[in-house]
Amino acid sequence: MGLTTTLLVLLCLSCGHGKGRAPREETAIAAKAQEERPLNTPATYAPPFHCVDQAMDRATPAFEETFRSMGFLEEGESLRLDTHAEQRAQCVEAAPLRDLDGDGVDDLDLTAGCQWNKVWSHAIFLSKGCRFVGLLIDADLQVMETRTGGMADMEATSSLGCAGLNLAWNHYEWNGEEYESVDEAFCYFCEPDPVPGDVEATDAAPNPKVCEKLRPEWK
Repeated sequence: MGLTTTLLVLLCLSCGHGKGRAPREETAIAAKAQEERPLNTPATYAPPFHCVDQAMDRATPAFEETFRSMGFLEEGESLRLDTHAEQRAQCVEAAPLRDLDGDGVDDLDLTAGCQWNKVWSHAIFLSKGCRFVGLLIDADLQVMETRTGGMADMEATSSLGCAGLNLAWNHYEWNGEEYESVDEAFCYFCEPDPVPGDVEATDAAPNPKVCEKLRPEWK
């Protein structure tokens, strides 16, 4: 059952409640509809969720390439995200992302990845035209007030260990075709900092201005 069919079932249930169907049967049908909807997608089918099916088709090859590069897929193994069960197995979620292009409508963040310690593969789509605008691997994305090329900037902060006291920060901007990382910071609030072996020395380049902003109040 596709998303459109599922939503029609839900609408029919709400407008025809109690007409010729036992309550238990209605409950079973509603439960099945809920189970078969794409993950984390509301029944309203409102933007940005109107393009989840299209986004899934576009994002799957990008997710597959990322999974393979990180060793989660064997050579020649394909990533399939056609069914609810396949999506659940890869922790796929669809979530609104605060309006990026300024059209007044939230955009779509389609994420996948279970094994990455609170870092996911993000496929970003604009609501208008379901346009794919980038694949980012990071923690939860935060839309910023600043803009580049008419598109809102984004940032994300992820843990480098030591109970979340060591942090990695990325700043993403629109380059005219897609989002890309334009600035980063590695901040070490653990003692000692950095912990030997946790981060390669060549990666341990702090950004004082950003790290001061991220510094815990009690440190």
